[in-house]
Amino acid sequence: YNGQLGIDKTTSSSSTPVDVIGFTNEEVIAISTGYSHTCALTSEGAVKCWGDNYNGQLGDETTTSSSTPVSVSGLDSGVIAISSGDNHTCAITSDKRVNCWGYNGNGQLGDGTTDNRPTPVIVKESSSDDLLALAVGLGESHTCAITATGVVKCWGYNYDGQLGNGTTDDSLTPVDVIGLTSEVKAISGGGSHNCALTDAGGIMCWGDNDSGQLGDGSTTDQHTPLLVNELSIGIKEVSAGSYHTCALTSGGTVKCWGDNEYGQLGDGTTMRVTTPVDVIGLSSGVAEVSADFQYTCALTDSGGVKCWGDKYSDLDDPDGDFENTNTSIPVDVDGFTSGVKAIGTGQYHTCVITEANGIKCWGYNGYGQLGDGTYTNRLTPVDVAGFTDDGEDAIAISAGVDHTCALTSTGVVKCWGYNNFYQLGVDRNTILRSNIPVIVSGLSSGVKAISSGDYHNCVITSDDEVKCWGDNLFGKLGDGTTTASGTPVTVEESTDVNLLAVEI
Repeated sequence: YNGQLGIDKTTSSSSTPVDVIGFTNEEVIAISTGYSHTCALTSEGAVKCWGDNYNGQLGDETTTSSSTPVSVSGLDSGVIAISSGDNHTCAITSDKRVNCWGYNGNGQLGDGTTDNRPTPVIVKESSSDDLLALAVGLGESHTCAITATGVVKCWGYNYDGQLGNGTTDDSLTPVDVIGLTSEVKAISGGGSHNCALTDAGGIMCWGDNDSGQLGDGSTTDQHTPLLVNELSIGIKEVSAGSYHTCALTSGGTVKCWGDNEYGQLGDGTTMRVTTPVDVIGLSSGVAEVSADFQYTCALTDSGGVKCWGDKYSDLDDPDGDFENTNTSIPVDVDGFTSGVKAIGTGQYHTCVITEANGIKCWGYNGYGQLGDGTYTNRLTPVDVAGFTDDGEDAIAISAGVDHTCALTSTGVVKCWGYNNFYQLGVDRNTILRSNIPVIVSGLSSGVKAISSGDYHNCVITSDDEVKCWGDNLFGKLGDGTTTASGTPVTVEESTDVNLLAVEI
């Protein structure tokens, strides 16, 4: 009925054997039949199929049934074995990759989705398909990475188009971001939006834009990247917060745009703006900027820290009084007019690495995210246990909503705070919260970069693999599942593109 007998231009049934059209001069070494389709493997390593194609099980880029053999797209050589299921087929190539196509309603194609595939997709199982990246950026429920050629791929939640592939469909595995025509050298993930720094020094953003955080002068979500107004060149760094974004120029100035309810744009107002505005008092001398939930902090060339926005959340309050109003212009963090090397900003807390490679934190501490051995909120910076100026050396710091992670000079990763989604990298049934640093399972050495999302973290190892752990809602860990993990899992790639990692 569907042409599965391979008789030229007919769907007539036959009670006796009939010749399949098209194999008179080709040697067939294997055959496999599905529910209403058939596939054959030739001695040249090519795969041809015929019959029903409603679910794309013929693999020829269409869903049109065929009563004669058609070539499976991309498998014209190099195949060593085939096997057909009811409405899908898989082939093994000479490099031991498994390619599958057809119906995928139950995930049987192994590509981390339930989407039917009319062309073969590579099953993400072997170590050769592990994701290698130049850089990664983590958002609220999604993750993005940069390939060795400057291409950006994202995976996870996509309600606002934050995966940048022109759709709002979630993805359990990496997908290409559309429209980044120049090479990308850095990326930052916000709540539900992302911004990329191009090789030309411009910023392109995509995803949620309800607060104008994409900087294009509108509040319309964008499912593919667009250029931030007036920021096509001269940008050194970009940092995406939950609903606002900030950029550091090559001249050391800071510009911000988006939500401004708490003064997090630093322009002296609380008015939302949809295009970049200058941060007051930071016209030069800034080395780093970090935007987070409802506030922003900057590291100056002299090693000082200035913050602005939601004072209750994250700003130092030397008067010991959280009743003070929010600040819409930068203020000095008490005790840090110099001597700071790096900043990590969480939802309601902030941490810094000092010049002596110690760590100090301040703000909300209900889950131990300050790491000082207590659960007491701190209005001024306190030392993180084990990371005092004469203790273990920290080289990188990153903070989530209620947790913090640090990378040591020996390549060890330690985390502290809330562990409700396994974000500390240990079993939450054993440790639900920790007010001192704990070593992440399996990361006692060999790590060179780290980045934290709201409830998950990712690292780049010394052999350039990307590993993630914690919350996995919408597939943000990139392992093809939605299962949270208390131990780091390797981000898996579903295409032939390898992502080489050098920074986060």
